[in-house]
Amino acid sequence: MLHEKSADVSENSRDYYFYIFYKNQPIFNTCLKNNDQEKNKIDSKKLGRENKESKNETEKLLLGSIYAINYLCFNIQPNKKLKNLYKLMDNGAKNINVNTKTHEQNLLNTQNNLHVGNFNSFNTPLYKLHYFETLTAYKFVLITHKDMANLSDFLKDIYKTIFLDLIILNPLYQVI
Repeated sequence: MLHEKSADVSENSRDYYFYIFYKNQPIFNTCLKNNDQEKNKIDSKKLGRENKESKNETEKLLLGSIYAINYLCFNIQPNKKLKNLYKLMDNGAKNINVNTKTHEQNLLNTQNNLHVGNFNSFNTPLYKLHYFETLTAYKFVLITHKDMANLSDFLKDIYKTIFLDLIILNPLYQVI
C-alpha cells in the first residue's frame, strides 16, 4: 500500500499548478499536465461540488502556508530596516528620485524592486513552490517538480509582460 501511494505521488509530481491571488482571494488557477492524455482522464463526477470545495481548501492551505513562510522569513532576516511595507515604498520612491538621472535607470530600479515577498521559492521532498508578490498585492504561485530551477524571475516576467499589458492596463478590467 505504501508503494501505491509513492507511485501516485511520483505521477502527480509531473503536474504544474499555477495560481494568481489578489488580496488573498484566488482570481486564477490552473493545473498543467505534461501529458494531454492525462487531461482527458478527468472524471466528470470530479467536476462537481466536491472538486470545488477541495480547490477552495487547497487555495486556503496554500495562502496560509505562504503567509507563514513569509512571516518566518521576515522575522529571521538579518536586515530589519524593511519592517514596514510603507517604509519600503517611501524609501524606494526617495531612492529612485535621488539616485537616478535617466529614464532607463529609473525604469531598471522600478523593475528590480517589484518583489515584495520575503522568499522566492521553497522545496519539499515532493514539490517546489515558486513565489512572486507585487506591491499591489497580486501573488503569483507556481508549483513544480522538486528538481526545477528557481522560476521566480519567470513569474516576474509574466507579471511585467503579460499581466500588466493584458490585465492591468486593460480599460475593461475591474478589480474584484
